[in-house]
Amino acid sequence: PTGHGKTAVAIAPALLASASSGVSVVVVPTSVLAADLERRAFEILDLYGHHSPTRRYAYTSGLPEEDRQQMRDDIAAGRQRLLFTSPEALMQSLKVPLEDAAESGLLNYFVIDEAHLVEQWGNSFRTEFQSMSSHRRTWLSKAPEGRQPVTVAMSATLTGQQVETLDTLFASPQRA
Repeated sequence: PTGHGKTAVAIAPALLASASSGVSVVVVPTSVLAADLERRAFEILDLYGHHSPTRRYAYTSGLPEEDRQQMRDDIAAGRQRLLFTSPEALMQSLKVPLEDAAESGLLNYFVIDEAHLVEQWGNSFRTEFQSMSSHRRTWLSKAPEGRQPVTVAMSATLTGQQVETLDTLFASPQRA
């Protein structure tokens, strides 16, 4: 249920996987949630010393352009350990750096937080929730063998229809 740690479960392997290099991207529905997750991740990273160069983790429109550019460069090079962002940013300004990271085998995890919104909002309100599945397929095809990003979809509650939509959009290529 909400508030019982599903995000922490996703962040833990992402942080462990990126202790040396690589990026894990967590798609969230709001800038407020991205900022809250950035704060929580920052506290954990402060204890263990594996910060990204900018020490920023929420990629939002409120960041100065020079910080966003630095984060894009760090994503492409695998130095941005963890990234919280919106589906819209993933589809637009982060498209090329994430493809570059995938092609270099540096995209570790692709996490969709509040995954029920893919079906709920993605049909008409924020279509990027569903469109980002095409980017995932691109990352999988560009990544070196054995270095494809792991996809995780998380939600406190899912209907049967929402599970079916997620399966259709984000199932492994072998099952699609």
